[in-house]
Amino acid sequence: MKPESCWKSRRLSAQNPVSKNSTVQPDPCEGTVYMPDAIHTLRIYQEFAQAHGRDELEKARRQLRNGKPASDVVEMLARNLVRKIIHKPCVNLRGKAASGQSCTPASLRTLFDIPANKR
Repeated sequence: MKPESCWKSRRLSAQNPVSKNSTVQPDPCEGTVYMPDAIHTLRIYQEFAQAHGRDELEKARRQLRNGKPASDVVEMLARNLVRKIIHKPCVNLRGKAASGQSCTPASLRTLFDIPANKR
């Protein structure tokens, strides 16, 4: 993510909802997003991802010590880490769709910082 697209938490008051000029847009699935809640949630998710990173790194180190080729270990590390980090968001999005709730493709592209021309 580019620095200019990061959350501008220091500039927004903890008491105010997200403004139109902010880089954070309300999610049509959830209603109004407040900066303290969003920042807290992102910190928790960051800790979740870092914990998975530590676990996968330890697995990779064990495999290297056991003589597995480094290229295989690096590929496994990247694949497993990406899968673990995106698994829950994908499951939750599928669940929302199955229950009739929906998010606009534009809101998902904004959330995941995906260019509009990608399919």
